[in-house]
Amino acid sequence: AEEMLEEEREAEWRRKVEAAKRESEAARAAASSRRQQPPPQRPQPRQTWKPYEYSGSHDEDSSGSSRSQQRPPPPPPQPPKAVPPKVPAGPVFKSFDDFSAAWSKFEQKLSSAAGSQKASLRCADIPWPTSLPSVSGAVAADGAAEKKKKLRSALMRWHPDKWAPIP
Repeated sequence: AEEMLEEEREAEWRRKVEAAKRESEAARAAASSRRQQPPPQRPQPRQTWKPYEYSGSHDEDSSGSSRSQQRPPPPPPQPPKAVPPKVPAGPVFKSFDDFSAAWSKFEQKLSSAAGSQKASLRCADIPWPTSLPSVSGAVAADGAAEKKKKLRSALMRWHPDKWAPIP
């Protein structure tokens, strides 16, 4: 009798496993068919009202002829406003040497003001190299060693740690 009970439990377990497999396959098939269906069509937007394009029967008088109503034409489109060219804020440097000279003056000003707490640094005080083609001053004609030297100098100049003690 115990063997019979064990066989029934095993048969019941197999039926449950088979049912779970069938459910899983059905769910996969349903998901697959949903992916293969084209997306639902979006409703077309409603036509918006456009001025001066209405033609209706209210324009007809009692004799059946239509009255022509003179409506002013729409105004012509306005030309786009001219955007003024961007002018860099602060001094405009003609060469990297001019920038280097301005930077030296800036560093001297910082070192002389380091002792006094009254001096504060403004963004306009910094000689930004916005008018130059390169922040480092390196040009294509420079050799590899010269480019490396200029790049290192620029990295040291603009490194965030250098700016930390500045008020």
